[in-house]
Amino acid sequence: MHYPWRALTAWKPFRLDALGLITLLGAEDIDQWVGRLVPSRWVEYMPLLGMYVIAAGRIQRKAPSFILYNISQGIYTTDCAAWFTRWVQCQNFQATRSIVYWEIGRKRRSQWVDHFIAASVSSCIMGFLVLMNILSRDIYGLVNTLAIITTIFTRAYVLSAHRNSIDRSTPNFAPGNQTEKLIVITPDSKVVTMFIHKSSIVPLFIRNPTPSSTLVYKVSCWINWLAFGVHVVILGMASLPTQIYTVSVIIVSSILICVGFGCADMGRPQPIVTKDGKTRGYICWIGSRLKATVFEWPSGLEFKRLDAHAGTAGGWKLWTDDCPRSDPDRLSTRRMDLYAWLDLTMEEEQSLDKWDLLPQKRGEDTSWSDEFKAKQALVKARGLSMWTIKQSVDLALGDGTIMKSRLWAEYQHQGVISKTVEP
Repeated sequence: MHYPWRALTAWKPFRLDALGLITLLGAEDIDQWVGRLVPSRWVEYMPLLGMYVIAAGRIQRKAPSFILYNISQGIYTTDCAAWFTRWVQCQNFQATRSIVYWEIGRKRRSQWVDHFIAASVSSCIMGFLVLMNILSRDIYGLVNTLAIITTIFTRAYVLSAHRNSIDRSTPNFAPGNQTEKLIVITPDSKVVTMFIHKSSIVPLFIRNPTPSSTLVYKVSCWINWLAFGVHVVILGMASLPTQIYTVSVIIVSSILICVGFGCADMGRPQPIVTKDGKTRGYICWIGSRLKATVFEWPSGLEFKRLDAHAGTAGGWKLWTDDCPRSDPDRLSTRRMDLYAWLDLTMEEEQSLDKWDLLPQKRGEDTSWSDEFKAKQALVKARGLSMWTIKQSVDLALGDGTIMKSRLWAEYQHQGVISKTVEP
């Protein structure tokens, strides 16, 4: 029997292997860390594993199991913006002590220096690979390198489009007295306190911001898909030095991006001492206008139990009320203390009760309620001002959006700041 296409069995102009399949690894982590939209000063434009997460639009998929409670308005939702849930997952938040104060910057914050550094690092590393391919006459290696560079450019555009969409969605600057009180419960049961301006909640933290040009965005994703496919197929056909260099760069870059190397939200929190006690924090920008000030409830707000003596039943005091301080490294992580620090109104407390965030009364046991009321009364008597604490953190972190030289003396005179870094 004659087989007219039998010659195809002997056709071997090149070879294929499965090396390119390693680029499929790590997609979930890359999706989470890249999708949080915080740029890296060093590896923002480096090749990464799982490059197809950009082409597939995974960074726009909303994550389940997040619950955002707007205590001020008495409503809650599980529908949170994709970038927001990824950002929360990547932060090293405490069980109950972490606070995020979101605000809209008065001026657009330029990040061209960070992008220039990242682009320079990428140009040097990828430029060397291009030069090596040309001098060694490795055609397949050169095609592979150009495909990688294409994925970098398209990824940069997609991320830039998302950041710009957040900038466009930010409302005009408004006074801080319209700030709402919220808590976010994460999939690992951490409770994060957040303060967000009323006009920013829905467009930035609930809805997914959309790129300005949907067509250009989709074309970029298609080009990214094409370049990724070429990279997967051609990598195994390149010379061995090209394969080793490419795989090494991709793996190292992916590891660095997944540990937040060079990112503003992954630096070591700076210790700060305010009027209400010790805390620590850092500042992070999403885009050029949305600013997050991250810090913890000050240690001076810890509750100290007073032992019963001389016929008294004991009670509670704050550390700042002239009572002995406990070990500062053993701070409370109880939700009861968090709810007391929130200084809830009667309506806000009723909302927590309806959401089953407060324990239900059983029988005659009122121990939890009595303790909570006692702690809540201490916080109310203290007159806690979250805005004052946040301003103290801003000054200590040297945030350029605050006129430090003029406010420094005023805050010290008012007792807002007891000790911090020099302005």
